[in-house]
Amino acid sequence: MLTGSGICPSCGKDPKNLDGVDLTRTKVSIRAGEPLPNRCIECGSQTSDKVRVLFDDTGHNPHRFWLVTVLLAVLAMLGGWLLVLTRRTRPTIDVDLPLCRECKGIHGSPVPRHVDWSTHEITVVVDKKFRKALERIRRGAHHGKTKRRSRADAEMPAG
Repeated sequence: MLTGSGICPSCGKDPKNLDGVDLTRTKVSIRAGEPLPNRCIECGSQTSDKVRVLFDDTGHNPHRFWLVTVLLAVLAMLGGWLLVLTRRTRPTIDVDLPLCRECKGIHGSPVPRHVDWSTHEITVVVDKKFRKALERIRRGAHHGKTKRRSRADAEMPAG
């Protein structure tokens, strides 16, 4: 809800002022393991290249931190093993996002705007062509359609 003067109370900007706004970009939430189109998330061009984005809950559970710290103090001899085991059992979200080589060189690895641990979704800013292709894939999966997709929008094989 905007203030009486039409200003966003969160960011303090006028949402009608589009100066400096890239209208080719949009946000999208992507679930871990979801089929993605063969389009670069940055520029929307066709690509078979991917970048793995892995998130874990480091710093999101202070109780686990204290428990591990106490256990390491008591069991110093086994501390290294406990650290390895804790790291393997930490919840993760692993997403292979399509990103062409040129955009990877320019932008580096994508950084999510939001991570939802309950649904294993990340929200990233992507090119609108990528989002449109992703929505076509989602509609086909949601309706159980087996219609043939274009090569540009086909799901990448795992690996």
